[in-house]
Amino acid sequence: MVNITVPDEVRIATQRADIECSARRDIITHILEKNIQIPAERFEAYQKEYDDKFFAFEQAKQKIEKEYVRPVVTNPVSWSLDYNTNIISVVTLED
Repeated sequence: MVNITVPDEVRIATQRADIECSARRDIITHILEKNIQIPAERFEAYQKEYDDKFFAFEQAKQKIEKEYVRPVVTNPVSWSLDYNTNIISVVTLED
């Protein structure tokens, strides 16, 4: 395993995107699980918000992989960013 430290601003932006994406997903899940009746336009607005936040989170992850992971590990199997420490843990084929 390889550990890479990222700057605070990268961690903060990624964590924010993750939280915003998860919050929108939780709203939609709650609506569906509880069978809450809302106007279709409102549900579509929630879905669009989720799609936008999901895309932003995916972009943040792609940026991390491109700028921090790939320069150090050419073929990572997987990686994760610890929001408490700013450390990316990269699993490699050698692990």
